[in-house]
Amino acid sequence: MYHMSGNPLFPYYNDHFHSPLAELIDYHDTRFLQPLSNQIILPILFSLDWRLTDDLPYEDIRIGIAYLALIAAAIGWVAARLTGRDKRDLLADPVAVRTVFAFAIGSFVVWVKLFCIYRYILALEMLAPIVIALAIATLPIGRRERFVVTGAAFFLALLFTQPLFSERVSVSDPYVEVLAPKIDNPAKAMVLLTGQEPLGFLVPAFAKELAFVRIDGWMYQPTTKTGLTRMVRDRMAEHAREGGHFYLLTDAAQMTRAHDALEAYNLAIHWQKCRLFDTNISGTYQLCPLGRWPDGMPHRKGITPK
Repeated sequence: MYHMSGNPLFPYYNDHFHSPLAELIDYHDTRFLQPLSNQIILPILFSLDWRLTDDLPYEDIRIGIAYLALIAAAIGWVAARLTGRDKRDLLADPVAVRTVFAFAIGSFVVWVKLFCIYRYILALEMLAPIVIALAIATLPIGRRERFVVTGAAFFLALLFTQPLFSERVSVSDPYVEVLAPKIDNPAKAMVLLTGQEPLGFLVPAFAKELAFVRIDGWMYQPTTKTGLTRMVRDRMAEHAREGGHFYLLTDAAQMTRAHDALEAYNLAIHWQKCRLFDTNISGTYQLCPLGRWPDGMPHRKGITPK
């Protein structure tokens, strides 16, 4: 990434790395950052209310249970040392326990200070059952009691964990099905992507000769003056000089944004020729042929694109 862009974390923290391809900002999503009072107990808070750390609904209390288990393990360790019971029957290797705990705690501290966005700690979510088991294994209670408590914690996590996403499909072959419209003469066509929705997964459903270029998205828009937008303009200009034609691909709900983005490139949508299609995963999408406004006058009434 550093070789390609000049920023090893591209585009993030570009106010420090100064890649010419992006704006000199950090691109840091700070919407979910929490005050210190919330940071301390955030695993409990987001286990009760997913909206604190995510845009999409979910119910998963594994990290919350792991957090409580780590607190219990710390209290148990102190109690065992004070009472001289730290030589009890161990269920896990102490070195392994310290290594996993250090990774989990360190990951959480960095995450809570930088992001507080739940999907950024999915690895920690997957590690949480191991953290729970190791934390309970260190408690100063009997061997049988530790097994019972571990089983109860896992059952509780299973009981209160469920996805709430409305758009889910079964794992099948093929996993992604796209009813992509056919484009005539794909070797001479360039498809322009716009909007905030993910579109890359649609690309393999089209002819391999097609060129795809994103002209508008969360990181840059047509008016953004960066190396990426210059590359986009150069690529589009070269395609036009070679006599190529353009198409629009976007989410059907973002056609107004697509219209505005294309206008910056003096391109217009042939609305009557747009084709609507969908996938088995999500969304409805539009594929539209594009034309150029004559004399660069997209706002003049009564003028139709070429």
